[in-house]
Amino acid sequence: MHASLVLNKWGLCTKGVVKIKKTTVISFFLFVIVFYCATALGETITTYGGSFSPKNVGYQTFLEEHPGVSLIWPNEVYYSTSAFTTALLIREYNCDMFTWGTSQIDWPLLMDKGYCFDLSASKALKDTIGRMHPKIAELAIRNGNLYAIPSDVNFIYLQIEEDNWFEAGLSLDDVPKSFPDLLDFLDHWCDRMEDEFEPVFRIIGERDSYYTEYSYVTWLTRLLVDEAIMQMQYAGEALHFDSPELLVLLERCDTVGRRLYQLESSSGNLCLFDQAARGVWPTKSANIVYLPLNNIQPKLIKTLVMMWAIGSYTDKPDLCMELLEYVSSGVGNPYFPSDMFLFRDTQARVNPDYETELAYWTGEVNTVAEQLQEPNLNEDERTVLEETLIRYKGAVDNTEQNKWLMNPAQLMDYQASIDTLFFPVPNIFDESNSQGEIENLYNRFASRILTTEQFIRELNRIAQMIRLEGE
Repeated sequence: MHASLVLNKWGLCTKGVVKIKKTTVISFFLFVIVFYCATALGETITTYGGSFSPKNVGYQTFLEEHPGVSLIWPNEVYYSTSAFTTALLIREYNCDMFTWGTSQIDWPLLMDKGYCFDLSASKALKDTIGRMHPKIAELAIRNGNLYAIPSDVNFIYLQIEEDNWFEAGLSLDDVPKSFPDLLDFLDHWCDRMEDEFEPVFRIIGERDSYYTEYSYVTWLTRLLVDEAIMQMQYAGEALHFDSPELLVLLERCDTVGRRLYQLESSSGNLCLFDQAARGVWPTKSANIVYLPLNNIQPKLIKTLVMMWAIGSYTDKPDLCMELLEYVSSGVGNPYFPSDMFLFRDTQARVNPDYETELAYWTGEVNTVAEQLQEPNLNEDERTVLEETLIRYKGAVDNTEQNKWLMNPAQLMDYQASIDTLFFPVPNIFDESNSQGEIENLYNRFASRILTTEQFIRELNRIAQMIRLEGE
């Protein structure tokens, strides 16, 4: 474009002005093209917290349209909102975009302090947010402006291991419905183990070198404190731990946890419960163990939402905005269902490899079945083929079982449970933010270095520190 403008100017030569040679014009034109391409090819977007999956459909399209753009993500690590914002403020870390979880950093503070670029001008991004479940969409909006784009959802909950649960002779009616119910169930389970030894079942997890008589006490204490904090945040209460109810439950954690360790088989490998952060919804919500401290509190599922934002200091806001538009407007990674939890209009999705895998294993089954029809097979050959056929039929069954990333019933179950999702704000009691301090506190209580009253005082001391920091 610039070359044409110059040529037009040169084309207005008057008498007595010497014209530039054609070769010179061509050389200049080529220089402009090379300079423009070199600039585009050298364009980089610096991110914090990660990048986009290479399998994200929108990300692939963006790179195809911008072949010279690359994303880089240095390995700087910031453990708190203040550390991250300070790094941005003093330009220690110049990121164009960043991603954090809602329980890892204070997103409202980032938005209020002007660290997030206002995305409200993008119709595409506002349309994307409009398709999301309101409880998720509101996390990205502050004072009516759009500052972030939710990209991923993880659920943290306790659930029963259904097959093991039924094998133990339990039913869905036995699933605990509160934290006191969980302690009651565990007490009854201990009674059962006293009456008849249970060699194959255990409550949760795999044994490791750190497994001690305190392990179950620590696990139950962590569950209880996490639930208490979540319920206080939900109710809008100031953080405190001096309730008589909590003291009684903590003492029961100690008693029940020690009893479990004493009675449980050291060789048991079938777990009754499973707890982890998951990017998938359970097969059915009836398997979830909700843990309110009493019958008045609501049933809540701790939910972490990852969000992307554009840094307000970037010198590439338009390019970053375009990237966000591409990666958020359509299907994300077709092999993972995370984006399906974001949108109200999402549909059940089949595993993209399902048909290919089913065709392959079905073909293998047919091939071996034909080989078994050969009349001259000896006994050893026939045995090998029969064993192979069993394995291939098993692969077909496994492929059928994994047909869906999320089946229609599972999706309906999730959408009916949206109101149970709760998004905790960052606090030091979250182990990912405490750098081991809280875990050490739990262990001191579980090993009886601290009494229940001393443990509660420590919890209240930390809660007061959090309140003072927020003032």
